[in-house]
Amino acid sequence: QALYYPKLENFHQDYEIKNCNIERIVKETVKTHSKAFIAKKIRLHLSLNTMIVQSDSKWLQFILNQLITNSLKYTNDHGEISISTEETAKEKCLIIQDTGIGIEQKDLPRIFNRGFTGTNGRIFTKSTGMGLYLAQELSNKLGHYITCTSEENIYTKFVIHFPKNIDPYLLTIKDSHIQK
Repeated sequence: QALYYPKLENFHQDYEIKNCNIERIVKETVKTHSKAFIAKKIRLHLSLNTMIVQSDSKWLQFILNQLITNSLKYTNDHGEISISTEETAKEKCLIIQDTGIGIEQKDLPRIFNRGFTGTNGRIFTKSTGMGLYLAQELSNKLGHYITCTSEENIYTKFVIHFPKNIDPYLLTIKDSHIQK
């Protein structure tokens, strides 16, 4: 995380917006955490529809990694993490929900603030308050944003919101491939 923080200032020099396959990125990211899932005996439920979003795959994977890391950290043994996709008329969403310890309502508005660790951060001393901050900042720079809902001792749900694909250049490329 410490290495990624300085990159925020020069982010515009190190990203490339392309069509990204959410299912592939999710599966790659989950695979990197397979040992943690197994060690904590956490069940994983994937419900992923084919979804293409415009983003930078490297940075999107970093964001997703932060959210999955949090879910794993705050979900007790034998818990469950679900990752799913949803599409509405206005946006595409990637949803990460766990059956972990949840977040106190008083802390929710501040979880994306730099350095904020909240009540859980004081209990789990490995919290830096930088992971969710970096995830949200990077999301915003990519044209996405993250929301969170939670109930203590029941669940935490993070949603990455992507706008519908409206880039005329990418649509032209897509159309030319379809016509061939």
